[in-house]
Formats: sequence, structure tokens, C-alpha cells
Amino acid sequence: MKEIMRNIYLLLISLSIGLTGFSQTVVSFNQRFETTQRGNIDFITNTILECNSSIGGSGSVAGKLACGLGVLDTQAPPTFTDISQNNDHGVDYIDIDSDPLTFSSSSDSIHLAPCSEILFAEIYWGAKVRTADVRYANRNQIKIGVDGGAYTTITSDTLIDNTEGYDSYHCRADITDFVQSNPLQAIYTVADMYARISGTNNWGGWNIVIVYRNDLEVRRNLTVYDGVVNVEGLTDVDISIDGFITPPTGAVTFDVGVFGYDGDRGFVGDELLFDGGSGYQNIFNTTNPIDDIFNFSITKRDVVSTSQSPLILNNISIDADIFSPDNSAFNYIGNSATSADIRLTTGGETVLSQVITLAIDVYEPDVRASVTVEDLNGGDAFPGDTLKYTVKGINIGSDPAINAFVTDTIEMNANYVPNSIEITYGPNLGIK
Repeated sequence: MKEIMRNIYLLLISLSIGLTGFSQTVVSFNQRFETTQRGNIDFITNTILECNSSIGGSGSVAGKLACGLGVLDTQAPPTFTDISQNNDHGVDYIDIDSDPLTFSSSSDSIHLAPCSEILFAEIYWGAKVRTADVRYANRNQIKIGVDGGAYTTITSDTLIDNTEGYDSYHCRADITDFVQSNPLQAIYTVADMYARISGTNNWGGWNIVIVYRNDLEVRRNLTVYDGVVNVEGLTDVDISIDGFITPPTGAVTFDVGVFGYDGDRGFVGDELLFDGGSGYQNIFNTTNPIDDIFNFSITKRDVVSTSQSPLILNNISIDADIFSPDNSAFNYIGNSATSADIRLTTGGETVLSQVITLAIDVYEPDVRASVTVEDLNGGDAFPGDTLKYTVKGINIGSDPAINAFVTDTIEMNANYVPNSIEITYGPNLGIK
């Protein structure tokens, strides 16, 4: 029986929310999942609606082009030159699966490296609604299929009905076991997701948040927050986090992920800011302008995502973006920092946000240990044989492990050979 003991500090994450206008808070953001691991956070996401135009008929290529969307299936590389807003157009359901039993379906792919381990997976979905719609009653249920296989029905763990800014609904469900049972590289299709399609200014989509471990990546604090806030007018939404500690020297890198609804491209004023101790600094990149962060885009670290089906230039519905700010000058956060604040703000936009994620470098030990036994007499172990125990410990973390030790239980009928302990690696070498 082996037991590994480590005497290290346990890091706890706390979270608080500050709002300029409390009436805009539907459900306050809270921590959904937190861990410190070598790994990162990824999004799998897509819209469930596409533009409807009378030119060329509903859902046609000509119709989409008339809406200013572009069709990425026939255009490369993707660009963000077209400005179109759901205020201007009607919509139809996307339905890619050729299954007559589903009324909507869209997909995205997961591409994790080998040896990755899924730690947490949560699906979020939401849309503008009309209570009179026949499908409204089943808004808390969707179907998920993997690689074209049979669908699994998912019922939400939480259903939030909102009337702030819009009549909308927002759901979440823990699907960790489901994702863990499927390949690290796979296509996920979400079907039978309800959204309002009558009139204009409609939106709806889904996002799977994946937290994974991979020992080949850097050690980070990985945290997922969720809630529903309507960022409108002069509202600021602040999310405060603490409990981590960044490396005392060298680079500090981090990612911030945001999932939101109805952020129209071209309606400026919506911003994402980060304060790690030097005041709020804007987070932005070439695909998400500084004053138009919510611009109907799906991007990862300043690269337009191209794994969705259908792959649309401007999805006029949702934003799912993961940012990797340039912190080389430590303008966002510095060494030995233990807290930070994330702010969503707008000056002329209306955005509903449901998910924010943070992956940030940390400074702490990561002790691994093993105990092996060798019979020096060879063959099976018999009474009178001499057994050699080898204890190996290694710290692959960024911080020294103080007062760390390993406890191993020896067989009750074994007798210790005096002066046989020897340290062969590290400080204090020699026979003990």
C-alpha cells in the first residue's frame, strides 16, 4: 500500500461580481469549475440560425450573400470584411444532418493532442424566444451526436428564462462523462435546439467548454465562470478572481474566453478589459477590434475558427472567442500576482454573456512519486529473500516543494537491513 503525502498550500479561488446597473444581472456569474493542472481550456461552438433572404430563396448561397454573410465553404482564407446584423434580416434554422426527425442541427470539431485528458465539459445554449412558439416548451432539451452517430438527448441542469433586454432562455448541462467517452478528435453535432425564427433581430447558438489536462503543456489555473448578464447602455460587469500566484520571475501568459449572444458587428462600444494590478487594459486583436469585441465571431487566439459546419463568415448570432493577450510587457499582470479583474462594458451595444473562462500561469509545486520493489535473490519472493525498495520523487512544478515527503507501508513480516538506506540523487547524498 502506497500513499504519497505532500505538504503544500491549497489554492482556493473566490469570485465576486460588481455591476454598475444591477437590473442587468439575470443570474450573477459564479465559478462552475476550477483546477490547477498542466493543460488549457477549449471551445466547441456554433450558431443554430442562418440568414434568410428572399434573393435566391431561404438558405441559398445567393440568399446568404445578399445578407452580407459570405459562405466560407467556398471562400478561403476567411475574412471579416462584411458587416451584417440580425436586426436587418430574418433567419431560418440550420439543419445539416439530413435527418428528417430533427428540425435544427449544426456542428463543430474538437482537436485535442494525444495524451490529453478531459477534466470537465459543460454545454451552454441559449436563444431569443417567443413563448407562443410550439417548440418553446422543450427549450431545455437538445440532442448531441458524435461523428455522425446516434443522438443522445441532453436535458439542462439549469434553465434560466430572461426578460432583461430580450425575452430569451439560457441553459447549461454537465456532459463531462459523455465527452470523456468519445475520442479526443471528433465532430460534435447539436440538434433540435429551439430559437425564435419569426421576425428579425433573432439569435441562438451553443458552446461546449472543454477543460483538459496534458502534461506536455504549462501548469495553469483553469477556471470556468457562468451566469447571465445583459451588458447594455453604460453597464459594467466585473468578475474578480484570486487565490492563484503567478511565477515570481519570467513570462506570465494567460487566456481569456468569452461566450455571448447578439453582439452585432459594426455596433461599436463593447469592450473586454483585464486588470491584474496595473489598472484596466483592453483585450483585443485583429479579429476582435478594441471597441467591437462582440462582433458575431468565433475565434481562437486571433485565428478565425474554421471547424464549424456550416462555416459562415458572419454568423449574426453568437460570439465565442478565446484571447491570448500579449503580456510581454507585463501590462496585464505581473510576477507574483495573486488576483485579477475582468470587465465587460459597452457604450452603445446590447450583449448577453453566459460564460467567461480564465487560464493563467501559476507558481506552485507539482510533485510526482513512485515506489518500486526488486527481489535481489531473483525470481519469486520467498522467506529470507532480500527486497530492495526504490523511492523516486520529482517536482515538475514551478515552485520548490517544502517539507514534502513520501510514506510507504512495508510488509509487517519484513526486517530492515541496517545502514541500507542510500540517497542516490539530489542533496544529502550517501548511505544513511
